[in-house]
Amino acid sequence: MLREPEVTSLYIGLAVYRDAPREARFLKLEAARLGKFFMSCSFRLPPYPLSMQEIREGRRLAVPQFSGFPKEINIVTGVSNCNIACRFCQQTFEDVPFRMMDPAIFRKAIDAVPQNIPIKVSMTPYTEPLLLHNLLPMIEYAVTQRPVAEIGFNTNGVLLNRRRIERIVDIQMKYIIISLNMPDRESYEWFTGKDFFVRVTENIKLLHTMKLERKSMYPKVIVQLLHHPKLENVLEESVRHWKQYANNVWMREISIPGNTVEARERLLESLGNNPFEEQIPALYPCVSPFISAAIDVNGYYVPCCSMGRVRSICQEGESPYDEMVLGHVSEMSAVEAWNSERMQKIRALQMTGLLDACRGCLSRQSREEIFFGLKEALMQSCYRI
Repeated sequence: MLREPEVTSLYIGLAVYRDAPREARFLKLEAARLGKFFMSCSFRLPPYPLSMQEIREGRRLAVPQFSGFPKEINIVTGVSNCNIACRFCQQTFEDVPFRMMDPAIFRKAIDAVPQNIPIKVSMTPYTEPLLLHNLLPMIEYAVTQRPVAEIGFNTNGVLLNRRRIERIVDIQMKYIIISLNMPDRESYEWFTGKDFFVRVTENIKLLHTMKLERKSMYPKVIVQLLHHPKLENVLEESVRHWKQYANNVWMREISIPGNTVEARERLLESLGNNPFEEQIPALYPCVSPFISAAIDVNGYYVPCCSMGRVRSICQEGESPYDEMVLGHVSEMSAVEAWNSERMQKIRALQMTGLLDACRGCLSRQSREEIFFGLKEALMQSCYRI
């Protein structure tokens, strides 16, 4: 059916992933190969319902397959100070050096991504991406070389304009996430320190119009808003409004990581309060090394984007997390780095809480249900060493 010309899109629901995971993966690969538009649900495990006694008795949740390649690859294409000052971002009070990934290293990073597999490849500069003058040529190269990969980036939308939007649509980048974050002009200015709300909203509408004019399915447009107690009464209406112009609207919890306790306290003070106490990192190990990988601005593979950021903004002559480096894009592919003996050992140490490099991190992506859901997959993979 997918080969029929009248079939232009495919949606894979959660029930398919749960009941027929192999078939779901095949359909996604086939849709990508045939150039069909596809959307799939995120694999979400239910809230962890089992007691430790039930675990010992062998009852388990459904487990996402631990595959031979990452679900997402984050490429740190550059770093610098941003053009807005979001209240939850540590870079608002840091002096970040301006660095861009060398185009030759970027090409090697893209060439290292496996072909014909719809891996999400996120251009993750630790700044506003459009401040990097060579970003769109980079993305055009990536889309040309890896047309099946889900390539895109997250932007605050301030620097979008007609020329850039035309190029983004024409090169068929797979997705763009626009962090509007706040639902109105007043709250936006409070949150970012800038009066750019009208400009960003007009850019979202222009992108929607241009896709319609070109009859283009790409990029998939995602408008991101943030939960905050002050704004709960208007967010629902805002979501309904932006669904007119976007493929999806994400409601994101405010994350306040910071690299240190001091940085976290400063960000909490900026927000006025901690809007979601449960976001204080739990004791469960971070799952980032099990689902994603990162490439720092110099082309080195590291287990997560937080390490990629720290290595990319460090002072000249410094080289933090050297013991966590898996290799360089000029020497190995992303799949080889992902399955390397060092990465397997990192995962094993992470699950036991013995990984020194991660102990002080406040950015950890830890959730109880994901931790237990990964347990079986982990036992099948990294504990074999």
